Amino acid sequence: MDNKRYDLSNVLITGASGNVGKTICSIFKQNKIKFKKLSHYHKNKKFPLENIKLVQKLSEILQPSLIIHSAIDNKLKPNLKKNIMMMKNLIKVFECPIIYMSSVSVYSGLEKKNLSEKTHNYILDTKYSLIKKRCEDVLISRGFKKDLCIRMPGLFSNTRKDGIIYHLIKRFKNRNHKIFFFNLNQHWQCIHKKHFEFYFIKILKMRLNYINILNIGYKDSVSINKMIKILNKKLPKKNKIIIKNRSRATKLNLDQLKKITNKTFKFEQGIKLLLR
Repeated sequence: MDNKRYDLSNVLITGASGNVGKTICSIFKQNKIKFKKLSHYHKNKKFPLENIKLVQKLSEILQPSLIIHSAIDNKLKPNLKKNIMMMKNLIKVFECPIIYMSSVSVYSGLEKKNLSEKTHNYILDTKYSLIKKRCEDVLISRGFKKDLCIRMPGLFSNTRKDGIIYHLIKRFKNRNHKIFFFNLNQHWQCIHKKHFEFYFIKILKMRLNYINILNIGYKDSVSINKMIKILNKKLPKKNKIIIKNRSRATKLNLDQLKKITNKTFKFEQGIKLLLR
């Protein structure tokens, strides 16, 4: 008897043109897993998941065994109603399991340093975090045991130009060490693409269990201060990066992830990959 949680014979990936979506598509190609993809931003193949009629037409030509939902209408100015409608349409039309690529941002506003999947008291102080949490609630409310919300940090790499990591590395390499930051007291988490790939393929091939929400990330605490400390190890004394204000450190609870993957990584391992 096959007791794997997911059937990977016919996977549908939404948000395929985004940073997370592209990485997931790449993982599937590398592992020779068949998939179809949808994008909200592709100029020629834009697919609005909030349109129920179009989603119903899609179901007539495609019966996925698993949906990986990473789409969002607009990362900078997301629309709550539109994003909830996307999730509701997928649930209404398709009967297969859904993996929702959520975000660590659902912890926004919490004072806790150790962020567990079991946290229920939220003070969502950004629209992005509210949308992610509400979409999680909609998915979990349908009661499918195989549905999963993956709370993941932002992916970073040498090419991502919209993140703190990219600009720190760029300045580090250009010996420009005058660093200015803002919002240092917010939760900040990140993960290297290579480490995300390792975790994600393990999750796809995991056995049956009753997990609905799962953190992925690094096993130790993460902060901007810590990253600068790692970078400074590579710099001579005269060129150390200096930051006057202390940034907030947060740590994800990865107990469930460790059971699934049997391996977790440290933050410094991700930074070292960037510096190669």
